[in-house]
Amino acid sequence: MHTGQVLHTEQKGLCIIKFVGEIRFNLCSALDILVRQLFEQRPCEGVLVDLREADFLDSTALGLLAKITIASKKYNKPVPTLISPQPDINRVLQSLGFEKVFRVLETTDITPEALSDLYPIDEDPQQMGKRVLEAHQALMELNQQNAEVFADVVELLEKETR
Repeated sequence: MHTGQVLHTEQKGLCIIKFVGEIRFNLCSALDILVRQLFEQRPCEGVLVDLREADFLDSTALGLLAKITIASKKYNKPVPTLISPQPDINRVLQSLGFEKVFRVLETTDITPEALSDLYPIDEDPQQMGKRVLEAHQALMELNQQNAEVFADVVELLEKETR
């Protein structure tokens, strides 16, 4: 099921990721690979995630956002920026403490150009399970509240991915 779309581009050293529609775990493999490339293979000076057209982010997608901020810190990059004017999504971001590890704005003057589509990858279930596990572990790493909220999910995913 492909209900959402992830687009990306690079503009003047800024890596821009745009979420459109419902972003669920089926896009996690491709998005995880992109996140790794942003920091390990590309010379991005910062990351901006545009959520203006996003309708829903599941916990795996949120975990991949957490991986972006964790990697930014690891590679001494600026705090990533989230553009999100939607109250429903902003409530979720706040409930996970994202306002403390991202710069969250409602608008931007940046208009992403020449966006490339990120297509879901048909990956074996074991590997996809590992990526979902890592995304949830990243959420837990952000703060103690998330560690408590996602502990049972991570424990279950660890058992399933052995």
